[in-house]
Amino acid sequence: MVMRAFMTVLFAALGSAGLGADVALMSLTGEWRGTGIIRSEPDKPQQEGRCRMNATPLVLGREVRLKGRCATQQGSSSLTMQFVLHEGGVIAGAVASPSLPETLQFIGRVEGSVTRLKTRENVDLDGTSGIVDLSINSLDRDHFDLVEWFHPANGADPIELVRMNFAHKEEEG
Repeated sequence: MVMRAFMTVLFAALGSAGLGADVALMSLTGEWRGTGIIRSEPDKPQQEGRCRMNATPLVLGREVRLKGRCATQQGSSSLTMQFVLHEGGVIAGAVASPSLPETLQFIGRVEGSVTRLKTRENVDLDGTSGIVDLSINSLDRDHFDLVEWFHPANGADPIELVRMNFAHKEEEG
């Protein structure tokens, strides 16, 4: 079970790279690389992680699909996300991965250079129920930061699951 929580929301972040007033999320294309930390489960320590993603617009300006693979020392897993932009800056999405028990549904909003998403319903991460939220801060058209938190339904303190920095592949040294 590699990076289950991270994969739940990762593609949401990728979709937001380059976000500005024009919601570049929906026109994101090409390959992206991420490095940072990933916590595979809420009760496990964070580890170094890497991701490779490919973004493809399906309906220019309205829908994008993201596919890729993320890895830590524990292993790797593939994932697919698809996002649709609705009126008023509302974004709906779904995430599927062999490491997830089901396809997860997300809802969010674009707020300037930041996209905020959360699961529509509580998710179960290794026996703990809660909401996953994600914040993606677009630094420029070729870089963004992604931070993901798990908020247990029992009121326990939020747990940081992911903190990653992404760059468009062409921008890598």
